[in-house]
Amino acid sequence: MTIPVVLICFFVFLPLSGGALLFAFPERGRKLLPLLFLVNTILTGYMILMGFEDSIVVSGSFGVEIVFDRPGLILTLMNGIVFLAVSLSMAERSLPPLAMSLISMLHGTANAVFISNDLFNIFVCVDLAGILGFLLIRMGRKPRQVWSAVKYLVTANFGMILYLLGCLQIYTHTGSFSISSLGAVPHGAVALLLTGLSVKGGILAMGLWLPEAHGEAEAEVSALLSGVVVKVGLAPMFRIASVSLSAQEFLSFLGPLVAIWGVFYAMAEKDLKKMLAYSTL
Repeated sequence: MTIPVVLICFFVFLPLSGGALLFAFPERGRKLLPLLFLVNTILTGYMILMGFEDSIVVSGSFGVEIVFDRPGLILTLMNGIVFLAVSLSMAERSLPPLAMSLISMLHGTANAVFISNDLFNIFVCVDLAGILGFLLIRMGRKPRQVWSAVKYLVTANFGMILYLLGCLQIYTHTGSFSISSLGAVPHGAVALLLTGLSVKGGILAMGLWLPEAHGEAEAEVSALLSGVVVKVGLAPMFRIASVSLSAQEFLSFLGPLVAIWGVFYAMAEKDLKKMLAYSTL
């Protein structure tokens, strides 16, 4: 078994399978998950310091491509730190039994997005992260939480439909879902990819779900929305921009615009959790 396969099992499949097992044994997750996230953080930090880079392609009609590079590992490190803090906070509170299972599965799903270098695998993982985010937002089962969760799910699914249409156009032109093949595809296909991910990442008016979801969700879930869920939508955009000039121009224009948008709304906001949402924008 090669090193990339072992790392995929640790970063992705172990949290996903562990989350499934915790459905049956939720109390054990309060003790075991912080340890898993701590080991994840230490291992990722060590890989970054050692300059570790590797990749693997699972051949087939879709060609799942996994890349362990510095940008992906930095996001994985941040993912481990956020989940470690959230799991320690949740261990001290009385929350629904499924909470630990959901955050374990979200951890593995986010890691999969950060190390993926093919469009279809990213689609599957981002969509799964959306479903897990929906379940976490409505965790308290208050009416406003449920409505915020539904609004988030509908908006995110709309974005992923646009993203999938872009994937299909790119596969038609290149016969591949690899992000490395985006240099010679129509600008319209790239625009569909970026628009769909922008909806998921909470950019401008397309991200109006974000402040409401922040305001109504539990405090730990708000931290996950800012620290992880939004980055699940943004991280693929940077990979796309690394090979597509049109994507670079789009992000260079949108970055300052979104920053100004978020600052003005944050200055006018009195609710601290919604202020956090606008600072995320």
